[in-house]
Amino acid sequence: MPNKRTHHTIHITLYLLLFTVSALFAQNPDTSILLPDGAKARLGNGRIYDVKYSTDGTQLAVATAHGIWIYDTAKYKPIRWLTEHTYPLTQIVFSPDGNLLASRDNRSVVHLWDYKTGEHKYELDYQATILQMVFEPKSDSLVTFDYGGNVIYWKPATGEKKHEFVQIEEIGDGLFSSIINPNNFMLATGHQQNQIELWDLVTGENTHTLEGHEAIPLKMAFSPDGATLVSAGWGGKVRVWNTEIGEQKHVIGDENNAFMSLAFSPDGDVFATGDYLGNIRVYQLDSTKHLRTYQIHERTVETIDFSPDLRTAVSGSLDGTVSLWDVASGKKKHPFGEHPFGEHLGGFSCFAYSPDGKIIVSPSLERTVCLWETTTNKLNNTFDKEGYFKVADVAFSPDGKTIATTSYGDFIMLWDAKTGVQKNRLQGHESDALCVTYSPDGTTIATGSADKTVRLWDAETGKHKHTLEGHTQKITDVAYRPDGTTIVSGSADKTVRLWDADTGVQKYMHTSQGAIYRLAYRPDGKTIAIADGTKTIVLSDGNIGTAKHTLTEQKENVLCLAYSPDGKYLVTGSGTGKVRVLEATTGNVIRLYSGHRTAVENVAFGSGGKTFASQSKDGILMLWNAP
Repeated sequence: MPNKRTHHTIHITLYLLLFTVSALFAQNPDTSILLPDGAKARLGNGRIYDVKYSTDGTQLAVATAHGIWIYDTAKYKPIRWLTEHTYPLTQIVFSPDGNLLASRDNRSVVHLWDYKTGEHKYELDYQATILQMVFEPKSDSLVTFDYGGNVIYWKPATGEKKHEFVQIEEIGDGLFSSIINPNNFMLATGHQQNQIELWDLVTGENTHTLEGHEAIPLKMAFSPDGATLVSAGWGGKVRVWNTEIGEQKHVIGDENNAFMSLAFSPDGDVFATGDYLGNIRVYQLDSTKHLRTYQIHERTVETIDFSPDLRTAVSGSLDGTVSLWDVASGKKKHPFGEHPFGEHLGGFSCFAYSPDGKIIVSPSLERTVCLWETTTNKLNNTFDKEGYFKVADVAFSPDGKTIATTSYGDFIMLWDAKTGVQKNRLQGHESDALCVTYSPDGTTIATGSADKTVRLWDAETGKHKHTLEGHTQKITDVAYRPDGTTIVSGSADKTVRLWDADTGVQKYMHTSQGAIYRLAYRPDGKTIAIADGTKTIVLSDGNIGTAKHTLTEQKENVLCLAYSPDGKYLVTGSGTGKVRVLEATTGNVIRLYSGHRTAVENVAFGSGGKTFASQSKDGILMLWNAP
């Protein structure tokens, strides 16, 4: 019988053979399938939630807010993009034979894929909130655990229920985390009471209660044999438990840390932790000896996985990078963020072009604000925005030196466009600040709020100048006439109001069919285009706001629009994800663009008119070639 060393050598040899074969087939992947027709680039590939090596180690699956990216691990190139999900993914798992990939999103929708071909097989017919899923090694059955305490086995070929265990009714409220070990039919649940419960999946019996955490255990990982559980969270401690007797074996860490990811090596000899500062630590399981610390990422490490040959590990972070690192040395082998499709950043809430059209700024739902070069489609710079509030709108100053953002929580921030350093904060709105724009001469900033007012600010000092009152519901958009004499505002109260830019006095009001979503002045200032969520685009007089023409041949409800720099075209975004370029006066469709999976909320042309950008509700930001 071969010894352990011989067995390990054979394993590595087979792995390298498979790795080489895969590399031969993956040297020239067809990346054209990754972009829709007419698209120039996708800016950011979506926030990372999970990473997993394929069973043979030749490919890597990355679950993001945009779908599942499949990379080959030899050339670091994207092979496929699986996009059946319409919500951010939270977990992916491979079947033991490597033929199936299961994916779960934050709405508990589960899809199964033929991993070899990328073909979508089916969606799991399940309505409950799924917290965890794994494949059972012996039968390849998919096992799910839901918030109601149900553990169900599913037939992998059909998605039909195969077996349902006794419901674990005693789990109760306060469930915060969970993990299944199918090798020994054990479930661990972490609770708000800072304790962990161990359950027998066959009987539903609570076998042990593990106490000792000072805070909620956010992450847990079973050793492959199920005899050990490692748990961690905000409390700054990593705890190692004997699952057979329910006792704590070791405590690791300090009070000033927060561990956000855990993973065991396939052989169970070591485990790795990832913290909120971007550090990864590797420990020997038996002795809990700290082997090494890898300083690879700049932000929270969301997920870690080990390669089957134990040589390499992969980690995904909120800094937007997926990185490979050598387990023995900690040396970074390759950052996947360097591939031609941009960093793994996403979840963008809005965007704006710089005045010269060379830069697009896009704040994410997390802390990162991204600046992209439109000529290369590459990330130019990033900076952290104030707090964790979602940015509702963003605008460049006319000289391109300052970026203004409005956020939920009445934050109005001014940032240096090159350094990301905060320059000023404007305070005065009594509710969420929802929209922002600069006057054409750059001296004034106009903001609209859920407090039903538009406020004007001195752009240099931040001093409040005027409050424009009259709307009866939240302000949804605000824009300056190109000559700077008039401000137009739109509201959920279905009105568009025109104001004198110097005095703040209301001049005219137009009532629309629906709540106003977006407004756009034509570059000559003679027309205002209005998107009110209906299939009709209203073109109003730029001086007095009265409707003078309507474009009524739209196929879907229009949620956003923007004029081309020469005023000849309108680009529109719809509730179904379609983007259209229209002839501005007739509404005739020049070209239809398909690529977004959810409603398009923002569109804008670059200054040269050769490209335009669109951003959808799911946070995807696309750059398109104009017709």
